[in-house]
Amino acid sequence: MKFAILIFGTFITGMITLSSPVKNITGTWVMQAGAGSCSPAVIRVSMEKGVWVGKMDIPEQQLYNKEVYAIQVNGDSVCIEVSASGNRINAQLKTNNNLAGTITTDTAQLPVQFIKR
Repeated sequence: MKFAILIFGTFITGMITLSSPVKNITGTWVMQAGAGSCSPAVIRVSMEKGVWVGKMDIPEQQLYNKEVYAIQVNGDSVCIEVSASGNRINAQLKTNNNLAGTITTDTAQLPVQFIKR
């Protein structure tokens, strides 16, 4: 019986050691502005009760503190569902401070990059 407990403990310890750590995307992410002179969009991400939550500012649309619908992190992949209607950001965490991918809206799919401030 002790041997079985030892084997099980070793297995669990190995699984914890080998599993990839959860990426920390907490912080303020600023969208890199294009050629326009408008203020860039900002997403503030935090972890609350084990769930990623976010709020978004889009100054060009005079939209501030809008809650995002959902945030999912899987390894380096980050999906931010901006709304229930399907607008989303699919990106890869390139570094701890750089998130790059695409934003999909009702009318377009465009490249996007966010820098953590």
